[in-house]
Amino acid sequence: MTNVVPGNASVLGADGQLSQAYRGFLRKVGEGSDTVGDYKQSARSDLGDGWLLCDGSQVAVATFPDLAKVLTKITTHDDVTFKLPTFADEFDAANPDVPVRRTWIKAR
Repeated sequence: MTNVVPGNASVLGADGQLSQAYRGFLRKVGEGSDTVGDYKQSARSDLGDGWLLCDGSQVAVATFPDLAKVLTKITTHDDVTFKLPTFADEFDAANPDVPVRRTWIKAR
């Protein structure tokens, strides 16, 4: 069975290790191609640096100027702060205290 990734690059090289092409693909995925203002849904409690939870919080324009440019068209704002969009977390009925899906926005 042949393992392939986009562009028909083989996952495994002749030596059984990850091929250079696949390592490059993984690096690109790891770096992400998300743009400021993109949304992502995840069950994780933290997506790391550059992602903010869409919970309606007020954030400083000076801290996230690129996001402010994107969001000031659709959210409440002034010259100092702007409001993140609000998306409700989704919960599992069997465990209502733990969100199963949260919405995040790329801020940097």
